[in-house]
Amino acid sequence: MGRISSPLWMYSGIFIIAGFFLFGMYSSVQKEKDTSTFIKDPKVGDVYFLNSTKGFYTSVKISEVSKDSLTIFLNDMEIDNKTNIDKIDIDTNYKNKSNVSKKEMQKLYDESKIFEIKRN
Repeated sequence: MGRISSPLWMYSGIFIIAGFFLFGMYSSVQKEKDTSTFIKDPKVGDVYFLNSTKGFYTSVKISEVSKDSLTIFLNDMEIDNKTNIDKIDIDTNYKNKSNVSKKEMQKLYDESKIFEIKRN
């Protein structure tokens, strides 16, 4: 007796799910590579997303870059969900200015306190 095989289209859902999974993994790896590159060469307008206090997240925006330091605007808001941090990345939230050394920012990145850098 001959064997009956299932048509390929019956497995299309599995292929679609696998495609989304692979895209998500690629996107995550690329974001980590970009962040490790951006921390070494900061630019005006970069937004650093970081762990603020236990369970809260905030951001800082670079306004000036000099040889060994950065002038940053501190975000007045914090959020308790890392995935929604874009919601507080609004220009009106950046009011307080501060100076920080590039070494200090690198240290925060090395300690995993900076978890993402967004560059336009």
